[in-house]
Amino acid sequence: MKRGIMIGFVLAGIMTTTVWAEPGATYRTVIPTQDGTVEFQCRQDLFRKGTRSFPYGDFAVTVPAAAEGKKIYLDLVYTDTGRQAQVTIHAEPTEEFKKGLHGLSQQEVNEHYENFYQTFSRLEYDVYAIKPAAEHQEYIFSCNGYDTAEDLKDKAYGLSLRVIGGKEYADNLFYGQEDQIICPDFYYFYLGTDWKKDYTEMPWKMTVEADAKDIWVNGEEYSLRVPAYVNEAGTLMLPLRDVMDRLPASFQKKIFWDRENQRAYVLWNQEIYTMSAGEKKITWREKEIALTSPMEIREGRLFLPIDSLEKLWKTCNIQWDFASQTATMEGIISFYQTKAE
Repeated sequence: MKRGIMIGFVLAGIMTTTVWAEPGATYRTVIPTQDGTVEFQCRQDLFRKGTRSFPYGDFAVTVPAAAEGKKIYLDLVYTDTGRQAQVTIHAEPTEEFKKGLHGLSQQEVNEHYENFYQTFSRLEYDVYAIKPAAEHQEYIFSCNGYDTAEDLKDKAYGLSLRVIGGKEYADNLFYGQEDQIICPDFYYFYLGTDWKKDYTEMPWKMTVEADAKDIWVNGEEYSLRVPAYVNEAGTLMLPLRDVMDRLPASFQKKIFWDRENQRAYVLWNQEIYTMSAGEKKITWREKEIALTSPMEIREGRLFLPIDSLEKLWKTCNIQWDFASQTATMEGIISFYQTKAE
């Protein structure tokens, strides 16, 4: 019999930092241990930097019964460098936990809180230990602050959730195993529309041919992982990730792919767009952007109709050469620069 533990992280940032959270993508990781299989389910969230900050994220783990008495040790690391992030996290019970205490005696309430806090502890070097309880547990992890190094202030960056292995902790459920990232970009911080600095306008020209294995951007040739194609309706479909990869290095861009729901959460400059396979619309700020054809999955990649770029780009003209099955997109990209990762 397996038991599940749902853990929610809430980082309350320093006074001058924070944010607005966007819906996140579900990310699952399964790790075998000598006691059985452990499954993690996390949510990758995007947070817009602003004037106040309350980053949070959901984390769940299912462990085998043989893991009784052992602990899971974890920390947060910077996605691009692997360096451990300097955070201070505190565990707090959820409102549901507190509601369950109604009608109990003060002694019983104290016992419930004592049992709750025994399942979570902080060690030195920003390492945290979770002791899986025999029953379902829910947490809110609040943080007094997170790393605000100077080189991160004008940069979009991610923090990944890592499970610690090694032989330092004898009661470690992952004793003797390698450290493993269980959720890349568990938190991803980006610069929002209220961040006004280093405004840039750049001419941009992109040429792509149906069924070709390359794409031309500003006169340079790049390979495509999956070729563009013309769908049954006669619309040219473009691979989202390949197109985003060709945008300027200082252009904020990030894709979180939710495999379970076949949905992409896309950071495009300073906005978040939701794109789902099979739909003829893109969602943005609770509004809908209509498309000529539904988005499709091909060879594991999300493809968009070419007119979607015109609506995201906003200052883009598209020319279609039917004879050569070639599209040319040309215009001016306007954006506020971020430091390239």
